Amino acid sequence: ARAGELEAKGRELEATVLSLKAELRASQAALAEEEAAREAAEAGRVEAVAKADAAATETRAAEAQGASAGGALVVGEVAAGGARPVRPASVERASTSAAQ
Repeated sequence: ARAGELEAKGRELEATVLSLKAELRASQAALAEEEAAREAAEAGRVEAVAKADAAATETRAAEAQGASAGGALVVGEVAAGGARPVRPASVERASTSAAQ
């Protein structure tokens, strides 16, 4: 009778171990899924920041080109003996931005 009880207890323990292993695997899988989601979100943020930086760089380059063109026009007008030139505000802002 004692041997039967021990066998039953052994099977019960084996079942518990298998159940715990399955639970552990499920927890690890859920953790891996959460980590992958976090990494994807971080990659998305990094990509968004990179796109914003690229757009800002393009904007600064365009403003700098505008300032160069505006500056050339101003010099040309003065050389031609025109009245004191007034640069458009957008060119002035671009000059200030380019100087920074």
